[in-house]
Amino acid sequence: MAGALAESEGARRNTQRYVQEWRHIRPRLNGHDLTGLGVPSGPQLGKLLEELRDARLEGRVHTKADEEALVKERLAS
Repeated sequence: MAGALAESEGARRNTQRYVQEWRHIRPRLNGHDLTGLGVPSGPQLGKLLEELRDARLEGRVHTKADEEALVKERLAS
């Protein structure tokens, strides 16, 4: 029972953190920037925007240049 309560408390904290912080985090690049880098319009563009947001949340990218490098890496693969 204590494990379930601790798990519930952790979920509550994560939800609260999302509402207060995470939902406001956006990539520095937008769709126009991505098309300028050679990303075709369509599902790939949306997926890359999601990946950029996730990378920012996870601390894998910090600057616009980091995001551009990630996009170029994905386009090359």
